[in-house]
Formats: sequence, structure tokens, C-alpha cells
Amino acid sequence: MEKKKMGFAAGCKEFIRKRIVSLKHKPQTIPMIMLVVTYLYYSLHLTHISDTTAAINITPMGLCGFVSMLFPLLSLVCFMNAFPSRKPANKPMVILLFVMMVAVLAADVVYMMTIVQAVSGPTKTLTLYIGDHSKLDPMNQALKTLWVHGILVVISLALVALLPLYSKLIRKIKTSIDVEAGEEMAAISVSDD
Repeated sequence: MEKKKMGFAAGCKEFIRKRIVSLKHKPQTIPMIMLVVTYLYYSLHLTHISDTTAAINITPMGLCGFVSMLFPLLSLVCFMNAFPSRKPANKPMVILLFVMMVAVLAADVVYMMTIVQAVSGPTKTLTLYIGDHSKLDPMNQALKTLWVHGILVVISLALVALLPLYSKLIRKIKTSIDVEAGEEMAAISVSDD
């Protein structure tokens, strides 16, 4: 039983070591995963945004929804071109990536301001009957979705901006395997057979 625990612990340790080694070679995996999570979060909650756009139907809402859906997808393509494998970063693509993600953040803010203005602003465009709050539920869900999406976009931008810093820190992690004094390593044959 104790041998199985030791084997499981050693297996977990080896699994973590291999993941760190792969991160040393491709540290850009971390922001890439975050960009994908950000895009998927917005895509999976698009129903709330669509319902809110249908209920309020003010001009910038459709454009904001379009920008928030299209630009994250294009920013994934920019990210893959900005950080090619084992080559320096492509600076124009990095700049384009930042411009698109800032546009997504701005679209989220404009959309949230439009919802607030339509429900409680001086120029209310959405009239609710007393006791009928069925239209407010999708709007509240849309506001929550946009807040979380905005936070995810900021985290994604921070991970891309700080990539040079934490990639150096990841490279400093020791991942070599220590061979005990009594063990001998098998010779590796490099000759052609």
C-alpha cells in the first residue's frame, strides 16, 4: 500500500515537472488559455446579451455585441501570430492584439452604460409595468456577464503584457532530475545502426 502511494506521488511530481518543462518552452500558453477562456465565457453567455439587446434595442448595443464577439476571436489569431514558436514576438501583431482587446473592453463599458441609461437614466427608453420585472432579469444577467467578461479581458491583457516577466521566472524553475549516487544511467547510443 505504501509503495502505491509513493508511486502515485512520484507520478504526480513527474506530471507537474513535465508541464513546467513545456511551459519553459512555450510560456505563451498561459495567456493563450486565458484568451480562450474569456472568449468562451462571453460566447456561452451570449443569450443574456441578445435578450437584452432585443428588449432595449438602442443603436450602439448591436455594434457593441458584434465587437465583443468578433474581436476576441480575431485577437486569438493575432496572438498566435504575435508569438511564434521559438522566435521573437511580432510587435505589430502584439499592438493589434492590445488595440482589439481594449476595443472589446470599451464595447463592454458602452453596453453596460446603455443598459443602465435605458432602465434608470433620465431618458428612459424601457418602460416597465408595476410588478413586471421579467424584463429586468435578462438585463441583470447581462450586466453580470459583462462585468465578469471585462475582468477576464483585463486579466488577459495583464498576462500578455507581463509575459516577458513571468516567462523569465518560469525558466528559473529547476526541472532537472537528480540521479542518486548509487544509480548508473544507461549509455545512449548515438551511432547509426
